[in-house]
Amino acid sequence: MKPRSFLACLLAVPAIISLLSGPALNAQKPAAIDLLRGSSGTMLSNWSRENVKAVDDILDVPAGFEGADLLAFYYREVGGELSFRVSMARMTDPAGGVDLFSRDEPGIIVLIDYKDGGGSTLPAGISGSASIAWDEAVFLSPHSNDPAQRAQSFSGSGAAPVLTRALVNMKGEYLEGTVEVTPDFSAAALRAAKMPSAPAGTPVTFEVISVSGGRVVDRLSADSQSPLSPGANCAFVHHGNQGLAYSDVFWGRYDDPDGSGFDEALEVHESTSIPGNFHLCGPLQISTEWDANNGDPGDFNGWLASGVTAGWASMVSSAWGQHMMPFVQNSMNDWAVDVQTQMTDTRYGYYPRVAWVPERVWLDPGAYPNAGVIDNLIDNWESDGIWAVILDDDVHCQGYDTHQI
Repeated sequence: MKPRSFLACLLAVPAIISLLSGPALNAQKPAAIDLLRGSSGTMLSNWSRENVKAVDDILDVPAGFEGADLLAFYYREVGGELSFRVSMARMTDPAGGVDLFSRDEPGIIVLIDYKDGGGSTLPAGISGSASIAWDEAVFLSPHSNDPAQRAQSFSGSGAAPVLTRALVNMKGEYLEGTVEVTPDFSAAALRAAKMPSAPAGTPVTFEVISVSGGRVVDRLSADSQSPLSPGANCAFVHHGNQGLAYSDVFWGRYDDPDGSGFDEALEVHESTSIPGNFHLCGPLQISTEWDANNGDPGDFNGWLASGVTAGWASMVSSAWGQHMMPFVQNSMNDWAVDVQTQMTDTRYGYYPRVAWVPERVWLDPGAYPNAGVIDNLIDNWESDGIWAVILDDDVHCQGYDTHQI
């Protein structure tokens, strides 16, 4: 099963002028752009969980089309209007900062089916077939050179709905649209309301399609009446950090040997086959290797390596000595990350792409708090092929004093 995923100021007048004369998205773009009027846009607020109608698998698109990867679809029917939001998995590459959305220039089709009959081919002259017989459609193409083609509506039969809102939000990584309710939709709503025990709202089926380079890249199906299946995605990360001296990380604390230690954690993941992500800092790897070579029956490095082979263990990198990296020279940080990563790859046969930031301290030399901060860590990770890092969701000692980290 592929993972799913669940993370600006408006630019000045010159940038808005360039929007009116060229593609809606360019190198200097506001966070939200109105595709109908070529200006900065205002997003819809008050989306709630009940508006989420479908969540798609991510990383399920061909290589080179990552900017067209669908994530989720929201929908609501309020006050004579139908509004939707299409969230994208990655408009911007979180690892390298590449603007994938502008690179791949995807268009987003939302097909709407609420009555018998309808269209079977895709609108806007796009090659391909729909999986539903659609009655109305919206096509958002933010990168079109023709302003009139950046936001369009279509009908499978009869008049197309009036599109009143259409925007793309690069910061939030989503597109939104709103159409007025048509007479055909009102008639369908009336028929649905007369049915016994009918749920609130008009039964509507959707197909959301991303297209790029003239081809269909990703599809997502949704239903206005079916609640989103409950559930969530999570990753289990176990952090092992200890010096070369005596350690209780492996077998647990002396006062609770059966309730602490990596041995229990590994046993749970091994017995259930639930994947876990494990970080053993460099000194800890050396420590357990020393123990195994000197009579300790528990070879934790070998245990983790077998877990990697079996598929229940993944490895996480870090910096070798677990020092607070922003206060250390760049050359030492490069060495520490490289050594830790190579040790992990060599011992466990797993090249880590995610790293544990020591003490979760990430500071920018150019922004407060930056006293004593001499290194920006981005290049230390990227140079060793690390794609993402693990940080806390709050600042340590927030509000405690002016020397907080």
